[in-house]
Amino acid sequence: MNIFSKRDSNGRFESKRSSDEESSSDTSKSELVSDDNAMPSPNIESQVVVNGSEPSTPQQPTKMDNAREVFQQMFGKAGIERKNIILAFQTEPVNLTKAGAGTYYAKLKRQHLDQLGQTN
Repeated sequence: MNIFSKRDSNGRFESKRSSDEESSSDTSKSELVSDDNAMPSPNIESQVVVNGSEPSTPQQPTKMDNAREVFQQMFGKAGIERKNIILAFQTEPVNLTKAGAGTYYAKLKRQHLDQLGQTN
């Protein structure tokens, strides 16, 4: 089955599906434009749209999510210093640069202390 497009009287394209064996009696082949590379219609049943947004996909944890988890496991433990947490941020699964690790540490520490009602 091929998909053909034909311009209507207003210059817009009309799509028409036809079998290779069938030929259209009202249009000549010179008026038809092959659209073999046309994208298939989306499978509506496989897509879930929530509140007009794009279909939801499982979200991978962000670097901040991974860093927050590492921070919560390490911060405040005996023998763990700032440099240990920053070093942990530079390895799997966070993979930050040295500068990024320092920034994430400062941000997470500030958030942690704000939750406790302390400032430093």
